[in-house]
Amino acid sequence: MRLTDLIEDPGKRWDADKLNFDVLSNKELERIIDLTEIGIQHEKDPELNRPMTPGEKTELNKICRKAANNGKKRIL
Repeated sequence: MRLTDLIEDPGKRWDADKLNFDVLSNKELERIIDLTEIGIQHEKDPELNRPMTPGEKTELNKICRKAANNGKKRIL
């Protein structure tokens, strides 16, 4: 499973190995972990665990986009 397989739109999925996590704050890194855990727990047992809300999916996408965009700038 990729980090952002939890985001339903395939066009918005990011491969974790292409993200530059160094540009993220500790708060953003903790939030990625929290959001990913929500999605993983829901996939394991949908009856006991709630799915990610659309707002949480958007938040995860924004954080990953920040890491992806900064990663591309560093490569150039």
